[in-house]
Formats: sequence, C-alpha cells, structure tokens
Amino acid sequence: MDDQVKIRGFRIELGEINNMLSVHPRIRANVTLVRRDKYEEQTLVAYIVPTEGEDVKNSSDLVDSVRDYLRLKLPAYAVPSVFVPLRRLPLTPNGKVDRAALPFPDTPAPVVVAEGGSPTERALAAVWADVLGLSFAPDAGASFFDVGGHSVAATRMVFRVRTDFAVDAPLGLVFRTPVLRDMAAAIDALRGADLSAEVAAAVAEEPASAYAADLDALLGEIPEPPATAAGALSEESLRFVLTGATGFLGAFVLESLLRQHPGSSVVCVVRAADDAAAMARVRRAAEATLVWRDAWADRVSAVCGDLALPRLGLSDSAWALCASADVIVHNGALVHWVYPYARLRAANVLSTLEALRLAASGGAKAKRLVFVSSTSALDTEHYVQLGRVDEADALDGARTGLASGYGQSKWVAERLLMHAHKLGWPVAIVRPGYVLGHSRSGATNADDFLWRLAKGCAGLRLAPRMANAVNVCPVDYVADVIAQAAITPQLLPTHLVYHVCNPHEAFRFHHIFDLMRAYGYPMADAEYMQWRQVLMESTLHDQDSALYPLLHFVLDDLPTSTKSPELDDANTRDLIRGSDVQCPDVKSLFGLYLAYLVKVGFIDAPPNSSQADLSLPELEVEVQGLVTRNK
Repeated sequence: MDDQVKIRGFRIELGEINNMLSVHPRIRANVTLVRRDKYEEQTLVAYIVPTEGEDVKNSSDLVDSVRDYLRLKLPAYAVPSVFVPLRRLPLTPNGKVDRAALPFPDTPAPVVVAEGGSPTERALAAVWADVLGLSFAPDAGASFFDVGGHSVAATRMVFRVRTDFAVDAPLGLVFRTPVLRDMAAAIDALRGADLSAEVAAAVAEEPASAYAADLDALLGEIPEPPATAAGALSEESLRFVLTGATGFLGAFVLESLLRQHPGSSVVCVVRAADDAAAMARVRRAAEATLVWRDAWADRVSAVCGDLALPRLGLSDSAWALCASADVIVHNGALVHWVYPYARLRAANVLSTLEALRLAASGGAKAKRLVFVSSTSALDTEHYVQLGRVDEADALDGARTGLASGYGQSKWVAERLLMHAHKLGWPVAIVRPGYVLGHSRSGATNADDFLWRLAKGCAGLRLAPRMANAVNVCPVDYVADVIAQAAITPQLLPTHLVYHVCNPHEAFRFHHIFDLMRAYGYPMADAEYMQWRQVLMESTLHDQDSALYPLLHFVLDDLPTSTKSPELDDANTRDLIRGSDVQCPDVKSLFGLYLAYLVKVGFIDAPPNSSQADLSLPELEVEVQGLVTRNK
C-alpha cells in the first residue's frame, strides 16, 4: 500500500503520522488511513488503541491530547481530521492490520447542544457538526481546525453560514474567528444583533496597517552582524543550508545549487520525525520533480526542523551543523491563500529572524542569507497605479493595502531584511511571481492557481475574458537565479533585490485559454460575471472541482485583483550576465506542461485533439505522480 497520499494539494506521508502516533505515551497501537467523508472528500482517519487504563468510550481527553501533540510535530494539513479509539486493531491471519475490517468513522448522531450557549452558538454548533461530520456537539470554546476542519471545509462553512444565518459572511470568517463562540459573535455582529466595537472587530478584516505595526515591533530583534564580513567562497568546500527543499521550487533550488557548484554540499532543514525521515522526504521530492541523482548521496544531508519554532526547530547539534555553512538559502514558507497574517507569522516572518541568528552563529564571519520572497508583497493598488516597480523600491507603497496574509508576511520579512542590509548584513532577496514547470522535463506543480484555473475552465468548457498580464517563469530559471544570488552578491554590493520575471512578450490570462483551445480543449468565452456565476453553481455541487479549494479567489473580482505592475529586473540581468542562465518563452512551453499534467492524471487529455491546431508532445520521462507545493 502506498505510504504517500495527496489530499487537498498536499503530499502527506502516512508513515510519518504513524511514527509520531506510535511514540505517544497514551497509545499502544495505531494506523492511519484515508477515508471518504460524507461529501466524498478524502479525509485522514487515525485509528488508535489506548494504553491500559484508558477509557475507550470516554476518550475526548485522549483525542485532544493526541491532536495537540501532532500539531506540534506535523504540518496542519497532516494532522488527521478524525480519531477513532479502539480496544484493539483487527488483524489478518498473517498478523498485519486488516484495514478492510476497520470500522468506518461514525455517522454523526443528532447534535445535543450543551446548555448555556446563545441561540447563535447552539445553531452554529449544529452546522459545525453537519459540515465536519461530528458525532458530538462542539462546545463554545472549540476551534474549527481542532475538531477536523480544513481549508476546503472552511469554504463550505462560509456558504452554510451565509445560507443558514442569512448574512453576508466574508470568505475569511473561519480563519479569522475559528473558535465557535467568536464565530457566533461575528455572525451576530453581521446580523446587527450586537454592534459593540469588540464584537465588530472579531469579524472585521485585520486593520490595514496591522502587519506594518508588527514590523515596527520586530525591527529591534534583528541581530547585529558579526564584525567580519563574508569573504570569498571556496568552490571546493562550499556548504549551503536550504529550507523548503521538499517543496516544488525547493527541489529545483537543490538541483541548481549542486549542479552549478560541483564541489558543494547542502544541508536541508525539513520537518520530519527524525533525520532519516527528513532525508527520505528530500529524496522523494527530488524524484517526484525528476531531478534526483544518485551521485548526490554524499553531498546532500537533512536535519529535522520546523520553521515555526524558535531556532528553526533545530537540535543543538543540527544548529551547530547548519552554523558551519557558508550560505543560507531560506526558501521555505507556509503558503496559504486565506490564512491571516497571524497564522503565517511564525513560519514566514519569525523564521527569517531565526535565519539571521543562524547566519550570525558559528564563527566571526557573517554567512550570506538569500531569502526567497514573492511578488505577493507588491499586490497593492499603489503599485498597480505606479505601473512599474524598480528593484530598489523600499516597499513603502505596500505598508497598507496588502489583502492576503501571505503577501503581508512576505512584506514584513523583506522589510526586516532591508533593515538588516543597512546594518551590514550580506543578504539578498529574490522575488519571483508565478512559478511554472521545468522547461525541459515539463515537471509541473499541480497545486497552483493558474493550473487549477485552467483545469476548472476545461471542466466547465467556459473561460472568463481576462487580459491582465501575469508574471510566469519556468521553475528552472527561478531556481538558477536563486543559486546565482547565493554566490555572487559580493560582485554586486549595491544589489539587494532580484526580480524574477519573463523577459519575453507579456503572458496574459487569455493566453492560457487560447492555448488550451489550440491543443484541443473546447472552451467558450464569457464575461467574467457570467463565468463566475456558472462556476459557483457548478462548484458548490461538485467538491471535486479543481477550483473548489480556491473558490474564495474566483468569487473575488479576478480582473481587478489580478492586476499587477511591470517589474524592473536590471539587478537580475546583472546577476546572470555571463552565465548560461536564460528564461525561455513560456508560451512555447505550454504544450509541454499540459502533456505532463495529462500524463500524471491531473487533467484529462484534450477531447478534440484530432481536430486541434496543435498536438501535445510525447513525454519520454517516467513520472512519479503529482507534484505539489509543500513547505
């Protein structure tokens, strides 16, 4: 049985979950499976056998303990939504767990609401139980994500709130008020039942300047740089530290560092149960992206870490190992389209401060730090109106106005590093836009907004009329720029930020749909509002739609929200001048990407291929399955 599964766009290692459960002091046996819930969505279910003395029938305390324990050890998407305590696991005659004999998680019983709650709390508890398939009434202090909620369920929850309570609930309601009593208070505020400032704040969007205020509070935590500046690097003994190596871009950054510097080695910081499991995750990610080479075995190592924890979650020995490196490439991040800034702060902002502290450790010389950011840090009306952003821009135009928590977290991290640069830190910021597939193998990230949009429109056979330019680059070009930034800043002392953008004719949203039609996907045009209405009606009845996890995006005004400025990339052109790093025209690669996505089963083959203007190329590579984003 395959130990790796994909749920809601994330690769999840069932073995890693089982290993974590097996060492919990109150569990003596366990197994984790993927089951379909009542909405036919894949759901992680953990079957646990408590130690002697535990009450299987009254196990809420045990389940809470186990869930809290896993949340400290695993990413949120890998924590099972359902826990089923059993007296024993059923076994086959060979002594293995009989998975077919495991009971299906209970069908929700009628909800009995605890006394004392407000009418809205009682009604909301019933909705939670229905949406999440709970067999109990969540109490007023329960968190949506602690009782089995996830991003897709959160989207469904918003629509249920809109329907059942007749309020215009914002799409970020669940993420901003995950506790039941707070969500109920927010609903009352929306209904006009309670207009106090305190309750209104619970449902309101975060203040436009909240993230900027956090920056001001964090500036004093930037460590002073070591007295000695980083010197010339030796190719024979060059050592990198890389975060995010198990993600799509990270696997290619690893490949680029090793290819461009044949004498180098890389230490990867990975969330895992132990160092061996961390290395296994690095290798699987590289194999899935078709870049792994067996010759890397003695050049790549991995240590357990966690970006959201102090000291990056590293043990003392792992910290010392990483502190002996020459360059830190901080590519890891928690990427989520709806999470507010507060949910992303530890992994995306505080980890950047920890990376600086790591750069200050292990000797008198400061290690170089390369931070992989995102053009999401520029998504404000100020820059749209400005029209073009220079790499020397101080990002003052995004101090307010960034709508996404992810963009806000990248903005704060960048501004911290800009201040560190003024203090003398040898840092570089690489700022890419949308990252597409490899320009030769076609290996592509399926968990990407553009490909979900393409697949969703292919299923609807309808596409919106959108002409906005979109900054897209092949992943190998982005990775090569990052690798160049890791070793050449001393030659470009005035350069801090490197924009990664496509130098060819602007790629626009309508090119996606035009090219899909050319390859045989029938697709009519529609005005955006008409397309949005058709999409909403279809998606709410089909949770398997590629766009369901991003419904909050497409229900927004995409023609407005996807506007972006042009990017000046003079620093990047200086950086790669004289190298063999080049960015091909993405339009010429579109068929290659579609062929890869067809081969891995993400999208159906074009139904009208025999009458199409263009034919998909034949791929000779052996694919490993869907490649997705990961931290």
